Amino acid sequence: DVCQNLIFRVRDSLLFNKILLSNGEKADIIFFNRNSYCVPVVKTMDNEIIDLSQRKDLTIKQIITNN
Repeated sequence: DVCQNLIFRVRDSLLFNKILLSNGEKADIIFFNRNSYCVPVVKTMDNEIIDLSQRKDLTIKQIITNN
């Protein structure tokens, strides 16, 4: 229970972060599927919703920070 709780908290801390996808597009993490909590659903700057668990050709390359 402790490990699972930690994983959920880390996952939740990633929500609404900007990311860079492997195709060069920027997106926001908007949701994590219950069945694939390691691979999020993202929304691109063009408002396209992409479930990364269904798109094996795309990966997260970087989390973009606001420094």
